[in-house]
Amino acid sequence: MIPWHSFAYMAAGIFVIGNLVRAIRLARTPLHQRWELNPFHEERRVRYGGSLLEEVTWWAHPLEADHRGNRMAMLRDILLMQGVWTRRRPLWFSCFSLHMGLYLLTLVAVLLLTAGIAAGLAGPHAPGERFAAVIQGLAWTGYVLGLLGVILMLYRRLHDPRLRACSTVSHYFHLALLGGLHVTGLGWIAVHADYARRLAQFVAALFFAADMPALPPVGSWHVALVLFFLAYYPFTHMTHAYTKYILYGKVRAEDQLLQAAGEPQAKIVKLEEKTGSAGALGNGPVSPDSEPKD
Repeated sequence: MIPWHSFAYMAAGIFVIGNLVRAIRLARTPLHQRWELNPFHEERRVRYGGSLLEEVTWWAHPLEADHRGNRMAMLRDILLMQGVWTRRRPLWFSCFSLHMGLYLLTLVAVLLLTAGIAAGLAGPHAPGERFAAVIQGLAWTGYVLGLLGVILMLYRRLHDPRLRACSTVSHYFHLALLGGLHVTGLGWIAVHADYARRLAQFVAALFFAADMPALPPVGSWHVALVLFFLAYYPFTHMTHAYTKYILYGKVRAEDQLLQAAGEPQAKIVKLEEKTGSAGALGNGPVSPDSEPKD
């Protein structure tokens, strides 16, 4: 008998704690200068690559951010892989299918959590047939797209000289792990029509400490790979799913100083010290005493 409860609770604990520690450590890293991260999509000059630094007295004005523009840019990059389309177009379809498959499977996981809680509260007949059909349809699509992306990315890494030169063992291991997830998931759906119902019962057993449902062999392999993936995820570069926001949107030194305009001087000094040394940014007016004498 496989101790699924213990494995699942352990994987979930490592996933939550590992990601939390990683996020906190990244949030405490030194602030960046604007020129290291330019362009900024929340500025009105972004359409031609400009920034507020074009103004001579940029430091004298409070920061006016177009948060809608920033959110739209992030959505285009997350959902449509706009950055890959712009810089490495031959990689776009493989990246898009790989990530879209993962997005759909993440949605499937959310629906299964909902169905599992409903099954624990309403009885073993939850989820209903229509809800189960939606879950299985999304899972089918996610597994197919994800597996296609894994195969194409593996081909690219093996045959593209530039990608092969910068590929490490971890890149190939991640692709193999994701490929295993997709293959076992497809095998489970193809052989057993009760995929969604069994997984909902599995989730219900975790939440309500009930007996685990019997899983077919391919289902056991799939669940084991999913739990391993959850525990392994915080220690990989795949965390760019959220670290990109921390490393881009929350670490810009001058922006924090501009947002502090009108705040007490002590707060501004503290922000300056966070960048390394007071006054290091050159973010304020030059005093007459500091101007060169003839």
